Amino acid sequence: MRFNTLHRLLAILALLPVGLSTGCGDKTTDPPEPTPAPSLVAGAGSTLEIMTWNIENFPKNGQNTIDQIVAIMDTLDVDLIAVQEIADTTAFRTLIRALDGYQGTYSPDAYSSSAYQKTGLLYKESVVTVGTYFPIFTDDEDGWAFPRPPMKYHITVHHNEREFEFRLIVLHLKAGSGDDDLARRRLAATALREYLDERIQYDEVKDYAVAGDWNDEIDDSPWWNAFGDLTQGGHYHFLTSSLAGNNRYASYPGSGSLLDHVLVSADMLEEYYMGATYTQRPDDVFPDYISTVSDHRPVMSVFPIF
Repeated sequence: MRFNTLHRLLAILALLPVGLSTGCGDKTTDPPEPTPAPSLVAGAGSTLEIMTWNIENFPKNGQNTIDQIVAIMDTLDVDLIAVQEIADTTAFRTLIRALDGYQGTYSPDAYSSSAYQKTGLLYKESVVTVGTYFPIFTDDEDGWAFPRPPMKYHITVHHNEREFEFRLIVLHLKAGSGDDDLARRRLAATALREYLDERIQYDEVKDYAVAGDWNDEIDDSPWWNAFGDLTQGGHYHFLTSSLAGNNRYASYPGSGSLLDHVLVSADMLEEYYMGATYTQRPDDVFPDYISTVSDHRPVMSVFPIF
């Protein structure tokens, strides 16, 4: 059967590569901009979500802060939240009671000043079991690198007749942009690397996650990078590396910086296969988030293990 002129034209157009202009000069069109992630990414029944959230001197605005966190948590429905900057443990217990289906705990460390900031954990009771937990790096000489001792949790996740056991370390490193502050974070990274190396060598469980406010970016140049010891050799991986350098994914919007991270061991990276990491943007949805809840945004890693 013969093609008529229109058929011939359509056949030629069908063979042209996508994105090529049909005009003169063979100019290419710019690829479309990727669709940005939604402001809030909710958890799902087929995944494990680990989220880190600095809730800035909780409760920043009293009961209003508690109410807004409850609303955000109801929207997100995530499994496990590493929390930093609990300034009022009574208010934190009030928050736990107000959260439907969640339990929580906070670090036992005490400070001489009343302006203390504890770390903590919130977790969905139907999915997460928290076993032993205790602070690490508690010796006096550790205080320079770790002004707040990190907390280590033995975690078991269970869903759809499957269990996954891992260790979670929640930390809040030294803030500040001075040389002394950088040196303290760098020493903390070295100490953490040595601790993880030893534990993974001798412990039965090799799956480790470290989540918290690291107070530094991971894409700094080698001269300024605080976490070089952790990124050498491929033994540990920052899941937040996919967000680094993009202002939309800043976890500290005041400076456009990504300061909150999730790090995993090589063994736990296998559980992350086909996973994703997001900076949640509750300030897009809750206009008074910054003034009522925190100057940090939560960061969440999703593990499709179920």
